[in-house]
Amino acid sequence: MFFFRQSFDKFCWHFHSFIIPQNFVLPAYYPDLVIVCGEDNEDEYYAVKPKMIIEILSPSTSLTDRREKMFAYKEIEGLREYVMIEQNRMYAEIYRRREDGDNLWDWIEYETGEEIEFASVNFKMPMTEIYAGVELPTLEDWERENL
Repeated sequence: MFFFRQSFDKFCWHFHSFIIPQNFVLPAYYPDLVIVCGEDNEDEYYAVKPKMIIEILSPSTSLTDRREKMFAYKEIEGLREYVMIEQNRMYAEIYRRREDGDNLWDWIEYETGEEIEFASVNFKMPMTEIYAGVELPTLEDWERENL
């Protein structure tokens, strides 16, 4: 499905892990991709300080990813970006925490033909590379199924 062919900042790594937001006892979540930079060794089984979380949206998970998980993830102190990537069309959304220290987030959309920026790990790539090898439905088919 989706993958990143290049590496992020040399002090960051990506993996599949589960997340336990600091202000929540339960539930724990299993994001599609977690990016951690620097030390995150408080527990060997889950990420405590992710820098970026990426979810691949599907019709069955989209509402949970956009609501429940988003609200929980935004409570993670060190999280800089929450990324949601559509699986059936070339579209991504990034919620990026502002640098001013407040818990305010900017919302950025990316579509076909654009270059997506993951500012938290100093990484950019064309949207077409995220979807390399993925057979997407036509726009008409997508609209028929989703609108």
